[in-house]
Amino acid sequence: MKFYKNLIFISLFIYALNVFAKPIIYYCPSPEDFINLNNKLIAKTKYHQFEYSWLVQDITPSQFLEYPLTFKGANLVNCKDSLCDLECYYYSNIEGHLITSTMHSNQNVSIYKYPNHYLQNFSCQYTEHVDCPFVVNVYR
Repeated sequence: MKFYKNLIFISLFIYALNVFAKPIIYYCPSPEDFINLNNKLIAKTKYHQFEYSWLVQDITPSQFLEYPLTFKGANLVNCKDSLCDLECYYYSNIEGHLITSTMHSNQNVSIYKYPNHYLQNFSCQYTEHVDCPFVVNVYR
């Protein structure tokens, strides 16, 4: 009987470890991280054992192939209560165009407003992508 009690306790302990999020420092992709895959620009980043795929959106599309040239900054967007999405901005190779890539808060990833509040209103604009870190809570 004692064996089963220990087994239940260990099972609950392992479950509890998987329920809580692990906060990690993360960064927007560098412009060089993006590759053209089936006419879509995609970047895969992996920091602190967490991999994320970013898809590019062009705010003002043109008929020419565009790609991120320089990191512009990051901002918190679509905030609902304390959860937000994070949007990374890049200058395009086409003059006057901006390209964005977004990390969305979902059931596996949470981007909270408080630890990342400094990102609002582009406080890290005109820096390198690694100079603009943000905190992501990852549920595993």
